[in-house]
Amino acid sequence: MAPPRSCRTPKKSIGTDTAQVSYGDPHHGTFGGNDSTYVSFEATVTSGNQTGIVDGELVCMVVQSNETIVIVAAPQGHLDPVIDDISAMLKSLRAG
Repeated sequence: MAPPRSCRTPKKSIGTDTAQVSYGDPHHGTFGGNDSTYVSFEATVTSGNQTGIVDGELVCMVVQSNETIVIVAAPQGHLDPVIDDISAMLKSLRAG
């Protein structure tokens, strides 16, 4: 399964707003029966004189023939405690 074409745009916009972004390997699977491609990323974000590291997930899904993009990010170390909640949210996505 190829990732939705719209996945390219969020990756570019994340890189535009940050000093450096590192992506993990893409994974393919399903959430709630929806074809999905997801990738973890770590970004060094600079805003004014401050710099911080952000952990995130970029998820591209096809929900009833509609491309859906979900970007979740949190300060480094704060994403892992809520990853089960994020998975539950992704499994519940439906087109209206």
